[in-house]
Amino acid sequence: MAKKGYKHLNLGTKRLYNPNEFVDNNNVKWENVILWEVLEIGEHRKIKLTFVSTNSKNLQGIRFAFDAGGGYMEIEGKKYPQLYIFEDVGLGKPVYIDCYSKTGLLSMYNICDLGPGTDAIPGGIRSQTGCCGMILKKYNNILEYHCNCTGLKTDFNELIFTIEFVE
Repeated sequence: MAKKGYKHLNLGTKRLYNPNEFVDNNNVKWENVILWEVLEIGEHRKIKLTFVSTNSKNLQGIRFAFDAGGGYMEIEGKKYPQLYIFEDVGLGKPVYIDCYSKTGLLSMYNICDLGPGTDAIPGGIRSQTGCCGMILKKYNNILEYHCNCTGLKTDFNELIFTIEFVE
């Protein structure tokens, strides 16, 4: 008997990859396109999020949550079980997030806001579709993510952001 829903995927416990084939503008295949990232943060960790650049007609952002076991994030004294942070907070302006996790795992993936939409094309926030994904580059203690939300032929430049673990 097939399992219903996504519970069998253990969402929020491990990184998930997009199974679709992405290529760049020279038709070179991208490898290891992350659909759903899970960061190991321990019980408490402060992270610094910085939006580096965007190249999209749609508003781009990141969704953070504790999908496995619970927890909360705190920004400037306010607590959140999940966060949607968009690029309009400002390029280059760091956002500091205190994370408190019951399992030590923080889920993260890219999102885009298509706006109000039209009669022909629905709007709203999109994520986790067949053409969504992130390419990860690591520089010492900085994680740099290059994101895509539209199309399988991409340079993964719709949103670039960094995550740095603050001591």
